[in-house]
Amino acid sequence: MKFSLSRLLLTLASVIFLPTVLAATTASNLNLNEVVTVAMERSAPADNTVAPFSSSSWLAALPSVNLSYLASDEREGTDETELSLNLPIKSAGGRRHDKIIAETSTQAEDTSKQRRRLFYSGLVREALWSLKLSTALEELTLRKLNLLQELEVRQQELLAAEAASLYGLLAIRQEKLQAQIEQVEQRRETARWQQRYRQVTGLGNVPIGIDEPEPPAQFSPAQHPDMQLLTLDWQRRKSLLSAASEHSSPWYLSVTAKQLDNPQFDENQYGVAIEIPMSFLDLDSEANRGEWREAAQQYWQAHDELQAQLKDNWQQLANEGQFLREKQTLLDEAAATGKQLIGQLEQLRISNELGAEVLLRRTMEAVDTQAATETNLILIGQNRAMLRQAAGIPL
Repeated sequence: MKFSLSRLLLTLASVIFLPTVLAATTASNLNLNEVVTVAMERSAPADNTVAPFSSSSWLAALPSVNLSYLASDEREGTDETELSLNLPIKSAGGRRHDKIIAETSTQAEDTSKQRRRLFYSGLVREALWSLKLSTALEELTLRKLNLLQELEVRQQELLAAEAASLYGLLAIRQEKLQAQIEQVEQRRETARWQQRYRQVTGLGNVPIGIDEPEPPAQFSPAQHPDMQLLTLDWQRRKSLLSAASEHSSPWYLSVTAKQLDNPQFDENQYGVAIEIPMSFLDLDSEANRGEWREAAQQYWQAHDELQAQLKDNWQQLANEGQFLREKQTLLDEAAATGKQLIGQLEQLRISNELGAEVLLRRTMEAVDTQAATETNLILIGQNRAMLRQAAGIPL
């Protein structure tokens, strides 16, 4: 009886170290880039970013027309009719700030698209890696249950032949029930992430390969889309404040036509007037100066907070990645040691029921060690993807 049980446990151990077959879901021909594109197109908002009006390259505001008529109360007096066209012309400073605003707006639009892609990349990464991990755990638990089922059948045969007591069978069933509980939890987790993936992408299939290249060795917050958008917004706001200041006051050009109507004569007069602000003087209102200071304070506070947050996220993930790699080295050694330990079990020839339970426990520990080794590799891949996410690199 002891010899048969030992051989059965050794058979179980030999299966433990077979390569794991993952991916319970159907593979798709789409790559990660295409999956993110599908998710973005599926949730694309209506294009409401286009202004309902256009801007002029030389007019600072809408032109105005001034019409006046003055009637004389004298019998021989002169009546006056005057028509003026007033044109607010942009100054050189105003045109320069307009150019900066247009350029930063275009850059901000492109960066916003990149940021949106990064957002959906994060959703896809989270769903795919969580799904891969839960699927792997479910597969490993299924393998464990199959081996325990085989061991239970053999133990029942030994019990029927009165070659073993009930104790060994109960120990196996207890281990089996614990594995079944784990399987129920893992199935629920797998179903949750499958549903999450479908909600994000609208797809039922997952890409064949989701591994990503190594993240950059150094992290620069200035390259992150969130920081780039904040900087562009500050540049645009500075230009808007400058464009609204006295230094960018427009020139006013007036074209005037006047008619003088007198019983003795009629006269038509035409003229032009221009008003040029002295913008070379370093003067502005206190209100504009206060608004500038407040905007600068808000920007630098937001800049420092965002930079600290981005660096903290990156550092936490980098530390986690280092920990997982070190853990993987130890798990590989533990798995190799466990395999050697199982190879020595045949020589032990355990001669009692308690010994058989110890043999079962050692074998289950080897199963768990191998499972931890394989799932840790998935966690390393997930960490690599999340580091690229933290660095602002979209799929």
